[in-house]
Amino acid sequence: MTTLTANELSDLCTMCNEAGALTCGGCGSIRYRGKGCQKLGLPLHKLLCKTVNDFHEDMRPISIRTRAIYFGDDKPESRFIWLAITEESPGVLVMNLFPLTPDEEPANFVVMKDFDDSRVLGRPLGKAIRIMSSGRKRDDGSYEGIGQRPKSWEKIDKDIISRGYRSNEEDKVECLEVNCLGDQVVLNRPPVYEVGVGRSAFPKDLSPHEHGQLSARAGVPLIILDCSCSQSWTHLKYRDGKHRHENQFCPSLTRNPFPTPTTKGRPPTEPMATLIQDEPHYHGSFLVARADKKQLSPLDFASTMAYIDEIALAYAAAMNVHNSDYDPEALYARLTKESF
Repeated sequence: MTTLTANELSDLCTMCNEAGALTCGGCGSIRYRGKGCQKLGLPLHKLLCKTVNDFHEDMRPISIRTRAIYFGDDKPESRFIWLAITEESPGVLVMNLFPLTPDEEPANFVVMKDFDDSRVLGRPLGKAIRIMSSGRKRDDGSYEGIGQRPKSWEKIDKDIISRGYRSNEEDKVECLEVNCLGDQVVLNRPPVYEVGVGRSAFPKDLSPHEHGQLSARAGVPLIILDCSCSQSWTHLKYRDGKHRHENQFCPSLTRNPFPTPTTKGRPPTEPMATLIQDEPHYHGSFLVARADKKQLSPLDFASTMAYIDEIALAYAAAMNVHNSDYDPEALYARLTKESF
């Protein structure tokens, strides 16, 4: 992948990665190819557009703090804040959030840094920081969970998830995004939600891709349009249809920090590899649609919900999750032959 300079990246449309001819009139910090892309990005961008003008680089308190977006539970809207970041161990960071008002105490966040590309835009993101669990640090060194995430985070999280399936086409088909248990618990994603997908995303020849087992369960002709590896355990490898049980998530993070329903009550020192082996529900999400391109509602898919983990295991076995480029024909072949 060609490496672009910061100036070249800033000139690209944030939605389609083409040359950006339009600049947002509100903040002047984001570009779009045209009105179609601007309309497509509005639900996400409007959450931050109002505040960006009041948070420029020259307002930085001290050099060690960095600019970030904060989704707090005290206010409904997101806002920019300054962070001081320290690294406790390789790959594991602690962020200290400094509010703009001096009478508030800083909050601590446990995060994991990542180096990744945008699969949606097809360009490198550089250094990206992914929040894995968050909350205030207790006196004993443990971290207190933040509980239910605020509405602003739910909105932007869902918008980012579904952005890869969005299209400028007005003729869209209502499909369903189905998330595995791991992504539901760790990333707070809903089990199933509706996504509008352009008709061009459907394969021209549907017959090899129609999922017989899913169709039989739901009573309507279904196909799987796309599969994504789980974001909760991104470094787990699969070989010959079986998952390897050694921990490859992060060498320095050998314990499971997430109080999930399937692990709650177990000793906190239990290795993550054992948890994955015992609870194989961390295998990603997939996009399901009706083969006849009619609207698919959650009610149509309700009869298959009990088989989500089995379906996820089948396609995860066909993927090497270290590489987002997988063979869709082999994946579909395995899915259509597998019995659930």
